Amino acid sequence: MTYDKEAVKSQLDLGDLMGLPAGRGTGLVRCPFHNDRNPSCSVNRTKGVFNCKGCGVKGDVFDYFGLKRFGAGYDRRAHFSEVLQLAAVESGVAPSATPQGAKRPQKPTPGAAALADLALSLIHI
Repeated sequence: MTYDKEAVKSQLDLGDLMGLPAGRGTGLVRCPFHNDRNPSCSVNRTKGVFNCKGCGVKGDVFDYFGLKRFGAGYDRRAHFSEVLQLAAVESGVAPSATPQGAKRPQKPTPGAAALADLALSLIHI
């Protein structure tokens, strides 16, 4: 299953996930990724990013789900498809009908056929 990354991101509010009070665009919250006694994690609801001054983690909504799922072993490249699926389930976004990154078949251009004929004629020399 594939999900539209932008559709998932637009349906999730990082401020709500991180515990930022409603109506506030930015602020400090207690970091959910370490034992934080005092708020040290800066959250920007409008940009959709967080940055913890205590443990150093930072990122967007996908990094939030990745860190919650994999902890310190989270690698965005290696785990992104699973993280996208977790975030999509949370946001309620349905899978895409066509695979992400799939390209439509292209028709050969008229010059391509002539070039192929020329290549074949040179091979037979």
